[in-house]
Amino acid sequence: MSMSVYNRKIYRNVLCLALLLCMSADICPVSGAVWDEDVYTEKEYTDIFGMYGFDRYTAENHYEKYRLYVQKGNELYRKLDEMRSSSSMGTAEYAKLRDEFNRTVRDIKLHEYYFQNLGGAGRLDWDSPVYKSIEKNYGTFDCWKADFINTGMDKGNGWVILCQYNDTKQLVNVWVDENGAGFPVDARFIVVMDMYDHAYKAGTDRKKYIEAFINNIKWDTVSKRLK
Repeated sequence: MSMSVYNRKIYRNVLCLALLLCMSADICPVSGAVWDEDVYTEKEYTDIFGMYGFDRYTAENHYEKYRLYVQKGNELYRKLDEMRSSSSMGTAEYAKLRDEFNRTVRDIKLHEYYFQNLGGAGRLDWDSPVYKSIEKNYGTFDCWKADFINTGMDKGNGWVILCQYNDTKQLVNVWVDENGAGFPVDARFIVVMDMYDHAYKAGTDRKKYIEAFINNIKWDTVSKRLK
């Protein structure tokens, strides 16, 4: 083992010990070690503007909402660091802020998955690994599509995720509600669709929005997520 790897292991062990001490002392002696700078950077997703079946104004507002999530995530990140340097750890205020931060990070990441898998032609080659994997799990692509649509219908705000479980490699459509219930564990996100009201134009039929989403999936990006 090289000295650099050895030193990194020592640092991690010391950091873990310091964080354990925080639980009893309500302070964070290592505050500022990794919390000084922004950790979330907004990414550009210009492919989502002008997609067939999507209202451009709605898409632009959706992207702006994602940008605000990124800004909020960094603000909460810094606020948590400040509270760790004081005696605020263990307080109700700290717990509330930590939970809000976790929800915001989830929103950032899911929106990035969503925007990344949009902007394509929606065509999937029959001989592609994704197509074959979908057929293996659902029998036919049309059967998967029907189940994907049904998963997103009449359930309020949330997310539809085609996930691949790491142990079985099984593909499953899941619904994740706005509180995070149903969030898949030990799984890769293959296709991610936002089903919050802000994702589609007010008054738009949910099924038409879902069909438009499927028709604009960037399958080359999705294929890289599959294992």
